[in-house]
Amino acid sequence: MYSQQCAVGLHHLMVLIFCHQIVVSRRVLLLSVLVLFIHLLVQILVLPRHYLFQYETWVNIVCILLSLTVAVGGEFGEHMLPFRKDGKTTESTWVLHVMSFAVLLAWTELMLLMGRFPTFGYYSLMFYHVLQNVIKVQYCYMNKIICYCHAIYISA
Repeated sequence: MYSQQCAVGLHHLMVLIFCHQIVVSRRVLLLSVLVLFIHLLVQILVLPRHYLFQYETWVNIVCILLSLTVAVGGEFGEHMLPFRKDGKTTESTWVLHVMSFAVLLAWTELMLLMGRFPTFGYYSLMFYHVLQNVIKVQYCYMNKIICYCHAIYISA
């Protein structure tokens, strides 16, 4: 009996520590996103024609908006913990989806930034051309993908 109470108490302590780490991480993310947003805004205000027509700028804007959504939206509910309630998946897992897309865009942005170094230039250039082709294919087949997803959702 006592060991079960200790195990439950230890579990609650671990959950509280995990929640505190998530709150601190969100606050650090919010501060970092605000600094990046100010930097991007200053760049756009200095040379609007140059920065508004670059692919990297738009990836950066979307990444900042997604990160801001995670930082602010995660504060208003139990979106991260516990991932499951009573053996059923919670309905508010949208934050996890937004985070995964933000990580994908952040890695894409990192690959584009690595292209500025001569050592990694060829690999980044190759990645950029492959990325352009993938985006073109996704643009062409997006309606089919959406229709297929809806068909799967209706049948499930």
